[in-house]
Amino acid sequence: EQGRGGKGIISISLKEGDYVKQTVTAMLKDYLLFLSNKGKAYWLKGYEIPIGDRYSQGKAIVNMLKLSEGERIEKVINTALFGNMFINFITKKGIVKKVKAEKFSRPRSTGIKFITMQDDELADACLSDGSSQLFICTRNGKALRFDENGLRPMGRSAKGVRGIRLSQSDSVVNILAIKDESLIATITEGGFGKITEANKYRLQKRGGKGVLNIKTREKTGFVVKALAVAPDDEIFLINSKGLSITFPASSIRKTGRSASGVKLMKLDDGAKVVDAQVIRKKDDTQFS
Repeated sequence: EQGRGGKGIISISLKEGDYVKQTVTAMLKDYLLFLSNKGKAYWLKGYEIPIGDRYSQGKAIVNMLKLSEGERIEKVINTALFGNMFINFITKKGIVKKVKAEKFSRPRSTGIKFITMQDDELADACLSDGSSQLFICTRNGKALRFDENGLRPMGRSAKGVRGIRLSQSDSVVNILAIKDESLIATITEGGFGKITEANKYRLQKRGGKGVLNIKTREKTGFVVKALAVAPDDEIFLINSKGLSITFPASSIRKTGRSASGVKLMKLDDGAKVVDAQVIRKKDDTQFS
């Protein structure tokens, strides 16, 4: 743990052109669900991924999963979290879809199709309990909060429905399952971030244009991710050069929707924040 605004420490050795996309923790016997940009799901046991130290480069995912040409992994979910949950998928163009998580509990070596898309790609997925609110975050700083009951469960091959209506230059970054009392942390590429109470975003119907979430400027860069945090959580950031930093969520003061935020991570020239995760104090082994 460090104070916010620091440079961080090396977390992974990266080859030229490579960058960190997501972090997730699991036990060795847990099944990890890999979701691709083309709408296919694959599985790996935790122990099938090589163990390395902080300076390891890791192993190429194409050597572990049977991916097609142009296919890449967009999201990893630990299936140990499934229970009686739903998976909510969202595409970059704002199409959303809800499927019972149990439909992904039987691994298949060749993978399965989980959404039908045309001229679109998967942006993100999140787990929900069926009675949550869903929060959609976009690259240009817009957000939409709507009741999960407004999204009925579908079959794996369904196309989905409109989640948010986007401007031509915008795209979806991620989706969260939240409650009224949730706190939303929004992180940008330039290492800036802010925390806003979820109830500051008016509850809308699915398919709307959303509201302003954060003012993005040249110094802040575009939005990387939104996180649902609690005051005693820690926030983990990692940048494109493999440096990471962890700091208390409480070190970011609450602000309104239109703020640009404060500096969370100092970046070298050419670096940008590429992922943010929550570390729960109640369970130090689990990234959310």
